[in-house]
Amino acid sequence: MKKILILLGILIALGVLYNFLVKAESSNLKEVSGVDLSDRLFAVEDVDEIHKIVIETTTHPKYTIVKKDKDTWMFNEYFKTDRHIMMRLLETLTNMEIKFIPPAPSQKTIANSMDKTGIKVQVYNKAGTKIRDYIVGPNANDERSTYFKVKGKEKAYAMYFPYSEGGLRKRFIYDLMDLRDKYILEEDVEKIVSISVDYPKQRKHSFVMNKTDNIWSVEPVHPDVEPIKKNLNQQSIEDFLSVFKSLPSENIETYNPRIDSINSVTPFISIEIVNDENVAKLLRLRPMDDFYDKDQDTKSVDEVHVVERFFVETNWRDSYLLQKRHILGALRPYSYFYND
Repeated sequence: MKKILILLGILIALGVLYNFLVKAESSNLKEVSGVDLSDRLFAVEDVDEIHKIVIETTTHPKYTIVKKDKDTWMFNEYFKTDRHIMMRLLETLTNMEIKFIPPAPSQKTIANSMDKTGIKVQVYNKAGTKIRDYIVGPNANDERSTYFKVKGKEKAYAMYFPYSEGGLRKRFIYDLMDLRDKYILEEDVEKIVSISVDYPKQRKHSFVMNKTDNIWSVEPVHPDVEPIKKNLNQQSIEDFLSVFKSLPSENIETYNPRIDSINSVTPFISIEIVNDENVAKLLRLRPMDDFYDKDQDTKSVDEVHVVERFFVETNWRDSYLLQKRHILGALRPYSYFYND
């Protein structure tokens, strides 16, 4: 019985030691029991430690992603990073694990591949200290893991993400347009003071909303339209405003080769939003089918059911593709805001 307990104790000790050696990721961990672990510093234990990420490939432009606040990351200083891509990247940086160590005969082949097509990844903390510096190589033959090697080290490791299938290489390669945040608007509704909505093809539906002392008014835009003398429906106003809290696009169309022709067409609706800092954001929406189908010409709010997507032109020089379901609550006529 005593021998069994001793053997059990040894097994437990070995298991603890193995787990410690494999999982240890601290940037200041150099040696444990004489074993150098600096060549396996890949995953970052604490996501809050990550402040800047630099990624450089042979096929895509180099980009630098910097944390602006708790939920916002900027890349190349100017552009907000797509939140879904950022979530995917951060979970990879913190949760990837070693799957196996490639055999010695494979190490040279892997190293040669990394020299040609390796992805250089550097991670910094808020103090500007580099805490990770490695190269992402090709996927393993099973396509379920990817070879990684710490810069300056000889040995490559096969890394994988334990919560999903597939290699990790694709998690580090993005076109710059893919990296960009796809949201058109994310407005603080409490700060909006004015919204002008113009239907160029249906003038009677156009209106302007103004907030004075937290009370909204809704008036026709054009002087030839008779003002409505009924009571305003406050719930209708709140529902309308809520659309601008979060307006995601399907795609950024700024570099669509036909975007100039698209933006030259008379818009179906123009929406201008002004906040309490006098910052104005202008959206011009054009039904996609109006451009591609010459027989279609959407004029009225009543016809919007035939529209599936809009091209959106903005006054900050970007254009987007927007699904109707995300903007439908804002496609309202002047009469919508008044009680029957």
